[in-house]
Amino acid sequence: MYKSIPSPPSKETHPHAYRWYNHIASYEAEHPVLAGDSKKSAADYIPALKAQAAGTEKAPAAPAAEEDDEDVDLFGSDDEEDAEAERVKQERLKAYAETKAAKPKTIAKSLVTLDVKPWDDETDMKILEESVRSIEKDGLVWGSSTLVPVGGPP
Repeated sequence: MYKSIPSPPSKETHPHAYRWYNHIASYEAEHPVLAGDSKKSAADYIPALKAQAAGTEKAPAAPAAEEDDEDVDLFGSDDEEDAEAERVKQERLKAYAETKAAKPKTIAKSLVTLDVKPWDDETDMKILEESVRSIEKDGLVWGSSTLVPVGGPP
């Protein structure tokens, strides 16, 4: 095939053929005698080129077995819609929408832990807790509290 191509293919239009040609040419430089018949053309090796050279270029023939495959549906897909199946599907969708609408909506809540430490050891923690709990905001609910001694003797 290499010997039947007189010059390298265009790098812009046929980059893969260009790369192949240069690759084979590197072997030609090392081993000047490559097997092959230089009298044959590329069309002798590739039937599509032979048909193109003869001027009778035609599309490749489709296999005859392809027509038989259209009748066999391996995955069970059915192009025809069954009216009964569609009716059942619509009923189920309607029932699902009704149960979803009847379900109570959950309210998203966040749990925040507030760690308050006094400035010094003389701060009254009960008064500090009362002043913190006096903060009121919409949706704010104060939970339990715990007083833990910090930095005291063990």
